[in-house]
Amino acid sequence: MLYHYASLDQLKRVYAVVTHMIEGVVNPLLDTAAVQQRDSLLRNSRWGDRNTSENWSNYGWPFLKDMQASLAKNIARRAFDIYDITHVGEYLRGAEQYSMQWATEAEEEQYRQAAELINSIATPIDKTLYPRAKPQWNDFAFYVRFNAFKTDCPSIPKFRVRTDLLGVTGQIPPRTGVYISADDPNATLQFASTGNDGIKLRDASTFSEIGLEALAAVGRNDFWFNEQKMLDYVLNSKHYALFRGTVEENGKTFAVHAPLAVAKHASVTRPSTWYFVEIVEEDFEATDFPLEASAKNALQIRLRGGETCRQAGYYFSPAHVNSRRHFQSEQQMPVFDAQYGDTIWQWDQNQN
Repeated sequence: MLYHYASLDQLKRVYAVVTHMIEGVVNPLLDTAAVQQRDSLLRNSRWGDRNTSENWSNYGWPFLKDMQASLAKNIARRAFDIYDITHVGEYLRGAEQYSMQWATEAEEEQYRQAAELINSIATPIDKTLYPRAKPQWNDFAFYVRFNAFKTDCPSIPKFRVRTDLLGVTGQIPPRTGVYISADDPNATLQFASTGNDGIKLRDASTFSEIGLEALAAVGRNDFWFNEQKMLDYVLNSKHYALFRGTVEENGKTFAVHAPLAVAKHASVTRPSTWYFVEIVEEDFEATDFPLEASAKNALQIRLRGGETCRQAGYYFSPAHVNSRRHFQSEQQMPVFDAQYGDTIWQWDQNQN
């Protein structure tokens, strides 16, 4: 997962979707507003030009272009082994500060869906390349992201641990890539990079006393994934008072909330030594590991047009306005004639 999210292909994927947002969504909406002369109805003595498309074009649109330029710079810097976060969230929040009352509800929803797709792709990149000492990935975060990763990567390369390449928390690593803790088998792996602008090895995210207790009770294979076993641990734990507020609702307990209840108290961080994890070229294995569908509420599911729906529910695609619709399991996802490439269907967090 870490090699995948740190890859140049993922960075280019964000750039392609941002480009589509600008050229395929935002620019046409601004053109439509201009043709229909909407601004003439939106200017007034109290708010001036605040709600006009011209105002958004002058102050909101540049954030999107700056985001596109920043991603292009990141792509170019990869040739020099320089890794950086996308800063997508900052640019999108900047654009959100400006009124979109010049757009219809459907048009604003189209923009929102495009922004959510960009965030969903950029977020795991930023979590992987986050440069500060505090790690962004922990064991639970990998679990939450696993279904989306399986969709993107039906097979993965095999790996070998290089015990001859040793790194230390707080230092630049000997090679760019993924590192596994040399002294803690429960520590979450991390990505680090070399060079003056490199990403130092961070503290290890590992299990706390509560995390270790839960792991022993549930077992590694079922940990996080088997909600009923997680709930059984929660209900019988001496720490139940810590979990109660998450698993209980109106006097009833819900297994679906048990993993999150444990996750809130399962992690600690500490320094570590690290071994480099090397990709074995041209040797692959499947990622079709068992995963219960009950994790769907925590996951961001993405499917390409033409693929089979794996989880029934409501999806939307930024490739087409008003695309939100319900799909049954095993139903084929439609393909739109989109200029920017594949049709991507995104799980809608609102399933009403």
